[in-house]
Amino acid sequence: MGKIDAKKLINPPKEYRPIPFWSWNDKLDTRETAWQAREIDRVGLGGYFMHARGGLQTEYMSGEWFDNVKETINQSKTTGMKNWGYDENGWPSGFAAGKVNGLGLEYWQKYLRCELTDAPVNTERTIGNYNYDGKNAHIYYDVNDLYVDLMDPKVTKEFIKQTHEVYKKELGSDFKYMEGFFTDEPQLSRDGLPWSFVIFDEYQKRYGDDLKPKLLEIFYRVGDYTVTRHNYWELVRDLFADNYLGQIYKWCQENGTKLTGHMVLEEGINIQITSSGAVMPNYEFFDYPGFDCLCRILIETLGPTQVSSVAHQLGKKHVLSETFALAGHNVNFEDLRHIYEYQMVRGATLLCEHLFGYSLRGIRKRDYPPALFYQQPWWNESNNLNDFVSRMGMLLSDGKAKFDVLVMHPQSSAWIAYDEPKNRYMYDFPVINKTELLKIDRDFVSLLTDIEKEQVPYHIGDERIINRYGKVENGKFIVGEQAYSVFVVPSCTNMNSYVFELLTRFKAQGGTIVFSDEMPYMINGVKTDKIKELAQGCKVVPLGELAKAIPTNISKVKMVPKNCDFTDVYSTIRHFDDDGMQMYYIVNSSVEDKEFELDFGDKFVNVFDAKDGVQYAIQTQNGKYTCKIEGRDSVCFFVYDNKSSATMLKLAECKNDISYKLKGEWDLERSDDNLLALHYCDCYFDDELIEKDTHVLDIQEKACDLMRPVKIDLDFKFNVETSNTKNFKLLVETPEKFDISINGESISNTPQGYMFDKAFEIVDLEGKVVKGENIVRISLNFTQSQEVYEKYSQCTKCETIKNKFSYDNELECIYLAGDFGVDVCGELKEGEKQDTFFNGKEFVVTDRKSKVETGDLTPQGLPFFAGNITLKKKVNLSKDELCGAYFKLQKLASVIASVKVNGKDAGKVMWKPYTVDISDFVVEGENEIEITLTTALRNLLGPHHSNVGEQYIVAPGQFFKHSPIWSWGDNPQWADGYSFVNMGLYI
Repeated sequence: MGKIDAKKLINPPKEYRPIPFWSWNDKLDTRETAWQAREIDRVGLGGYFMHARGGLQTEYMSGEWFDNVKETINQSKTTGMKNWGYDENGWPSGFAAGKVNGLGLEYWQKYLRCELTDAPVNTERTIGNYNYDGKNAHIYYDVNDLYVDLMDPKVTKEFIKQTHEVYKKELGSDFKYMEGFFTDEPQLSRDGLPWSFVIFDEYQKRYGDDLKPKLLEIFYRVGDYTVTRHNYWELVRDLFADNYLGQIYKWCQENGTKLTGHMVLEEGINIQITSSGAVMPNYEFFDYPGFDCLCRILIETLGPTQVSSVAHQLGKKHVLSETFALAGHNVNFEDLRHIYEYQMVRGATLLCEHLFGYSLRGIRKRDYPPALFYQQPWWNESNNLNDFVSRMGMLLSDGKAKFDVLVMHPQSSAWIAYDEPKNRYMYDFPVINKTELLKIDRDFVSLLTDIEKEQVPYHIGDERIINRYGKVENGKFIVGEQAYSVFVVPSCTNMNSYVFELLTRFKAQGGTIVFSDEMPYMINGVKTDKIKELAQGCKVVPLGELAKAIPTNISKVKMVPKNCDFTDVYSTIRHFDDDGMQMYYIVNSSVEDKEFELDFGDKFVNVFDAKDGVQYAIQTQNGKYTCKIEGRDSVCFFVYDNKSSATMLKLAECKNDISYKLKGEWDLERSDDNLLALHYCDCYFDDELIEKDTHVLDIQEKACDLMRPVKIDLDFKFNVETSNTKNFKLLVETPEKFDISINGESISNTPQGYMFDKAFEIVDLEGKVVKGENIVRISLNFTQSQEVYEKYSQCTKCETIKNKFSYDNELECIYLAGDFGVDVCGELKEGEKQDTFFNGKEFVVTDRKSKVETGDLTPQGLPFFAGNITLKKKVNLSKDELCGAYFKLQKLASVIASVKVNGKDAGKVMWKPYTVDISDFVVEGENEIEITLTTALRNLLGPHHSNVGEQYIVAPGQFFKHSPIWSWGDNPQWADGYSFVNMGLYI
């Protein structure tokens, strides 16, 4: 980056703005598509990935599909949005929605198997029989006809023909507006050792050796197994990287477009073995290499650091993170920022938000939430988050990483240690139960964590990337554009031969090598003493001391904790040479406040506020500055060689905390409609009672199991105590498909608008609700097409089917809406995760409360509420209390708390700090404080029925009591009662 452009820092260009997964998951309509595209632009996003996904009702890659793609391009010609294709229907990428694997056996995904038998076995899939410990080892291949073999180059060639070439042909001259394609979780195997018909020939070409007689060594530690395993996995890694991503990347370059996306199972050394051999080599073939970060539980450092290391080494400007999936509908802006800053400080620069649903109808609302699109009550304020991450992402992208430390990745050691387990897999993650392999993984992550605690910026060195881009010059170990003065060899068993050669030269030129005392004793799987000889004269220390053995004169953020430690505090540095400036970015991922003394020497220092894009000068004392970072917050310093022109930051010192005056009772001034979700019903199939008081989501799969049409009647009951029954509405998805009645009287199923999502259509109940018990019956002739029935039966076989699965008809909860309160019929119990449990299933509709107490509002008549609710309170202030008057929230139990004082906007709280300075708005005497809370959809959409309360990893299965597809049978965490998260005003 040249000179920092102040205007761009305030309003970053679209290149740096988030690109969400826009889930095309229903019947597409060009008018709706155009409206949604404009909405995405309106809140400060940079583009969208047009992502075919489960629920899609328009034929994938049809003319109608491309009509909608063309409409987004038409919109982008005005807005400048970046149009990105997603290269698959569902995921993982590579099978072209079934067209590639539909070509037969040679294209199918394959696995290498070994079984012990009493005698030789010969089948059409037998590879060989081997003697092992007095038994016959029958080695054969298995197949998955629902996915593809990505080691075979003709498979990828066909995938490109069926996907990328079709986009190019259909769009014609407008293909130039396609920014690129996202490829998602391509993989070799999650079910044991990967295999391909090309392996034998390729092994012979590369190693001049016949692999077939050595196959037993891949399964058992016999013969020359260390060499065979090393060579086998090295070949698997390269066939995958070159023949899949390498081929697509070349096509994209030749056709003027880009490639981004991410691999699968990137988070650990052990789990990436069978899925890709190694993930890091693949990042060479992305224009924007990426990774994913799921749920609210922060991942370990390996995932993002692997990607950013290759990006910095190979000069790739952007590092994409697909994130927020599985975090649940309860996340607020502070949660989202917290999750993403943890990744940005490790190198992520470009945010891919998961998930913007075209619709939330049916199964779509449970698609690894949160929903992050227009359906959320906070949507109109989401530009605040988008601006923040765009500013920091631009600085991290445009600044130059100049890290001094390179840590060798021990993936080849893991290959040698990999013993095929008896229980090969479970969904998503292989079962790896070998201590040696787990030790390599855990030791490496432990080392990286220790280095981060020392605030040392570092990169990881992948052996293949080093082989292709590594050299030693002038005492530096160079990988692509990065030059390192320190090389760290972790605790492992093997080293690549070229890495060893470079380290020999590096040491001879005065480079610093730090070895673990558990140093490698193999080169390419061959035992040797050469590494031990190389280590003579180098630092050799126990694993736990490796980080501290790194020389102290390297570039790092120089700071000392004050009454705290560095736990969960991370930092990085970027260089802006044209400005004579270094950027220090420090993230406190702890919930606790941290205070540090930073030493800037004789530099001039500004603080950059990413919330508003402005930098302010600060005063240091003898080069030192004390900085307090609140929990889940961050700070960014611009450190200049010469004095900057920024103005001083002047903060009004808050002197009068009036928080105590705001506790207690508030007037409930106004609110969006309240809601009652009706989950339980009596279910009838063909007029026969199947089950009373059953959860509605369990009915659909029972009906599908019949594999035939069935007449279904569902009776939902609710009790009303209020006499004010005029303003009642019912929210029903696809009401036109149902016959609807209440208390035996048929009502119109013609929608009267919608709430939240356009699928949540309003059915008018005015004058139909009575005091006491009410019964809403919805009836339909439930059927699915033959294709849906067939796919339904395949969903548990492979994720390629489930991830693009769609029903013709769906049964869902219905919702009562209106001006009322909702009381629980039973006792509420406080949970430990800012949640509340209700063990019962019955609710009663009451009058809405006009006054509420500070604290949780869900027990105060609002358990299912989603939307905006405004509270008002009058307080008297003396003249002495006006100066520096402020209040502080104890916690943020909403997404946004918008404050007005005496009718004037006084600010919004959406993340730390929770302090609101109201000194400019208060007067002596009576003051009116108004706070509007904007919520998320969690208490409306759930998951509600959990015996562990609020969940930080939310997948579709958690919404079901029993589902063969989504929870593989019974949900072990199911509770018939309800879990709600706190929503309210805490002062």
